[in-house]
Amino acid sequence: MRVIKNTGQQIPQMAFQRLKLQEARPSHELMNSWRWPISVRAFPAWTGTAPRWPCSPSPGALTTHIDSCMLAWNEVHRAQVRRGFQPSRKPQEARPSLPLSRKLQAVSADRAAMSPVSSHGEHFAEVVVVRHGQTDWNVSGIIQGRMDPELNETGRQQAAMVARQLSKEAKPAAVYSSDLKRAAETAQMIAAACCVSDLVFDPALTERHMGLFQGWSVDDAKRSEAYEAFSRGGRDQELPGGGESLDQLSERCVSRLNEIAKKHKGERVVVVTHEAVIKEICRHADATSSGSRQIPNTSVSVVHVSGSDGRWILEKFGDVGHLNEDGSVHRVSDGDGTSA
Repeated sequence: MRVIKNTGQQIPQMAFQRLKLQEARPSHELMNSWRWPISVRAFPAWTGTAPRWPCSPSPGALTTHIDSCMLAWNEVHRAQVRRGFQPSRKPQEARPSLPLSRKLQAVSADRAAMSPVSSHGEHFAEVVVVRHGQTDWNVSGIIQGRMDPELNETGRQQAAMVARQLSKEAKPAAVYSSDLKRAAETAQMIAAACCVSDLVFDPALTERHMGLFQGWSVDDAKRSEAYEAFSRGGRDQELPGGGESLDQLSERCVSRLNEIAKKHKGERVVVVTHEAVIKEICRHADATSSGSRQIPNTSVSVVHVSGSDGRWILEKFGDVGHLNEDGSVHRVSDGDGTSA
């Protein structure tokens, strides 16, 4: 038994523990106001008459001694109150304890912060690539390119759905977005749902410049002589009217994602961008991934990018599991599958 040593006596600490638990007794406030060690002279029951403990006392002897201590304590308290005694300090209030659910959430957050999000190791960033929500130009089959229409009502509902889904997953360290309105509005809803304050609008993630085809319908563009001439070229063929080639687009968006991965090693980030950009990102990670496959509005693709050696691993391509099946997935593009 651990004891508290006082003047000439060894007082079992259990006595003090029992006294502290007697909150209904008037001596509780007084005891909390005194500083240890307590002088044994204040307690006649402990002076001369109380037994010393050369070894562990029997339960009966200890109980008798504790009771005598409590009686002596109350006598001292009453005498002090008669003389107008005021405690030197108020008893300390117990700090409120967090609910168990909050404690578990804190522990989970700490563990998540300590371990890398990417399943491929601490040098990889998990990049969640999201296409923007639907616009009226998507529905009408008009090539948008760098033109800047806003989301329509369906697009906002799609953005809310993908934001809600991402909020249930690992929290992103940051959200990066194209600076065009349709992507920026989608990114803002995701950042708000995921409680992310680091929202970056980046021109390097903007849509492919579609040259003179911007604002044309897909059908009109495909019937034009300019499109026929363009379609005979390779990946280095620039679009007529100052548009980007696929090689230029790839260089722009791939180099930007490598920079993001270096900054966010071991973390998750969300990138909100456009169909042509997403196709080039997935093609860089896996040359067999895109082909003629569509990238629906607010679809999710996941790429793990090494911030150390530039390796890319494609995990998911164009997933729309978060969308319902009543037509909210509108499978149209801004062009011939090369722009969104």
